[in-house]
Amino acid sequence: MRIKHVILTGGAIGLEDLTNLTFRPDKPYRCCLLCGAVYQTELDREFPHSLLGKSRRQVWAENHAKQHPQSLHVKLFNSPNFALPEAAKRLAAYGIFSLNDLAIDDEVSDALRQSSPVPVNDAEC
Repeated sequence: MRIKHVILTGGAIGLEDLTNLTFRPDKPYRCCLLCGAVYQTELDREFPHSLLGKSRRQVWAENHAKQHPQSLHVKLFNSPNFALPEAAKRLAAYGIFSLNDLAIDDEVSDALRQSSPVPVNDAEC
């Protein structure tokens, strides 16, 4: 049985004011819980309820998932964590992290402490 996670996604509101990044955590996006890659297009930012945007995010997620070995997918599936520690570290810079993992998993807590305060790369698009 998978644990229900409380995910903080608004922790980076105002990123566009701090950096030249276009990622907006208050708009639709997809992220990889194995490596921490984030995908968001201009369409997602301009028309957040677009079916085309939703479809593009789904296609990205399916294609991106194929880039990782099945063993990583199994590792995450068998883990109680929201994301693997390296992904959690990268996602935290975007303001995306599990409050559960922060509280109960030392490896994730350490990864979050080591994460950059702002993303080093923009979301893929």
